[in-house]
Amino acid sequence: MFSFDSILSAIALVSDSGAEGGERISTTGFWIMVLAILSGGGLMIWLADGVSTFLQKNRMYEVLGLFILFVVGIMF
Repeated sequence: MFSFDSILSAIALVSDSGAEGGERISTTGFWIMVLAILSGGGLMIWLADGVSTFLQKNRMYEVLGLFILFVVGIMF
């Protein structure tokens, strides 16, 4: 859900712009990022079995999702 470059981008956005070189990170923003990453990972683990069961019963949605990824990959 969160790739490494997305996490680095979030850290850059939360960096204190008043500090030299942006090396300081605001404490509130850091904890919001930690909470977002942990809750996203927890939701993925919690919902994985349900999504897997649904896709095994409904193969059409799996193929549709792969087709959408294919089209987006070609367009961009």
